[in-house]
Amino acid sequence: MERLIENEVLSLDYEPTLSLFIERWYGHVTDQNFKASLLLLVKHLLLLKPIKKIMVYPNFNYLIKPTMQEWMLENVFNPSRPNQSEKIAFFIPQNMEEKILVELLAVMRVMEDTKGSYQIKYFYDEDQAYQWLLE
Repeated sequence: MERLIENEVLSLDYEPTLSLFIERWYGHVTDQNFKASLLLLVKHLLLLKPIKKIMVYPNFNYLIKPTMQEWMLENVFNPSRPNQSEKIAFFIPQNMEEKILVELLAVMRVMEDTKGSYQIKYFYDEDQAYQWLLE
């Protein structure tokens, strides 16, 4: 496992043998550090072209506003579309379910707008998310 990014809000690990990105969001997320982290993420997506991703939100406390959703579509999802993952697992601790559900629905809508050919599934158990990705 190789650590590609580690900053105040995001860590990104890459497991080349599985072609797997592990994206962990935490800390105090602002528009500025969210955008900067996403741009770093896109750079690595385009370079390494992983086919599987797990997105871990252990303590995500950031509102993805409609303007940010549009920015994500233009600057994250559309540019990375040619190298889309086949499977994306979202891991959300159960105690965060109600708080983050609205945010994930916003992200999902943006992802669906890109007409991706990937499978998406949500998990409350990180091990189950990994198992599903390896199927």
